[in-house]
Amino acid sequence: EADLERAKSKIVSRIVLDGELPMGRLMALGMEWSYRRESTPLSVIVERVQNVTRGDIEGALKRFPLNEWSEYRLLPEYPISAKKPATAVQGGLFNKNREEI
Repeated sequence: EADLERAKSKIVSRIVLDGELPMGRLMALGMEWSYRRESTPLSVIVERVQNVTRGDIEGALKRFPLNEWSEYRLLPEYPISAKKPATAVQGGLFNKNREEI
């Protein structure tokens, strides 16, 4: 548990420091808006990180074991030029041969 708390503390520190720099926060907002068409306040992001439990991590590792190379792609649901706003994202896990799994 101490390792998890240290890791969360480091992640939160990085998020907060990046958020204090105009370019860091603007890049994060721009990427989030491009992909999800929404923006999340730093306080909400920090709270989500702080609420991660060991069980959450174990569940993610059970669902997505790290015994093989994998890649995740996060894509907007609609092209940026589309008039319809994005309401969800498409994503996928890919194996080392770039085949969707």
